[in-house]
Amino acid sequence: MAEYVVTPAYMVHRLPDGIPFIQAAVLEPAAVALHALRRSALRIGGTCAVFGLGPIGILLVMPTARRFVYCRSRCVS
Repeated sequence: MAEYVVTPAYMVHRLPDGIPFIQAAVLEPAAVALHALRRSALRIGGTCAVFGLGPIGILLVMPTARRFVYCRSRCVS
């Protein structure tokens, strides 16, 4: 893992005070999962398939279960 990286300024966001780095590391995968859930047509009682149970897949299943209590999730790893 690199100690330093070069990144375009528009891709860098300052963390608010009080957010530890360990929590900040989960923000991007969580944002990807939430974006996918919001774009989906999943509704209460629906079924979704999640292919890959890496960080984004797991973070996708978690809000699906919370938001749609009666949804069935099929996970393939």
